[in-house]
Amino acid sequence: MSNATFRHVIEKLLQGELLCEVSDEAGYLYLQLEDNLDRVNQHLAVLGRGVALTSDMTGYYCVYLDVEDKGVRNRLNHQFHALATKWEALLMWLRLTRQLSPEAHPLSARDILKESELLGAIESSSALQAELESIAQRFQMRGKVDPRTRLNQLLRFLEKEGFLVERHPSVYQATARWSMLQDQMEFIRQQEGIRLADREHEQATAQEQEQLI
Repeated sequence: MSNATFRHVIEKLLQGELLCEVSDEAGYLYLQLEDNLDRVNQHLAVLGRGVALTSDMTGYYCVYLDVEDKGVRNRLNHQFHALATKWEALLMWLRLTRQLSPEAHPLSARDILKESELLGAIESSSALQAELESIAQRFQMRGKVDPRTRLNQLLRFLEKEGFLVERHPSVYQATARWSMLQDQMEFIRQQEGIRLADREHEQATAQEQEQLI
């Protein structure tokens, strides 16, 4: 069983899957054991990869060990570009679900979404219907449909993308991919901040040099 789970975990990680209690409980629990995690990391290290854990410790995913390698940076840039095209819509969905949460709670791993409850709130508000449609358009969903159909399309799309798992008919559970998304956006914000600080430092240095001249 252990070897079969090991192979399963390796395959999923290399395919870009995220392993959490919701999406892959067996894989997640396997990596929770330090010996198993070390074994997986040793295997992946040969390929220049390793296992990372989301900041809220709800999901494991595969990362490159040498991000300074030119080939790796090119692949990462391509991956980030592909994901960035969906970020705006994903953030809008997070904002929408937060508005509909009784405690204004941001969507997190293991949270439950009931399609009927979401639909009831959306159908009672023209503003929410417009917001739902705006999200759908950013996900390239075309055609004029009613809120029920559009909401179902969005939930199915998010399930296909690995952000949700359907536990029961029309009842979904959020995966740790939301946590990974937030970690990725925070990483990019930090990188942009570093680049901005570097530019400001270069400008300040140039001004000092001009004053000396």
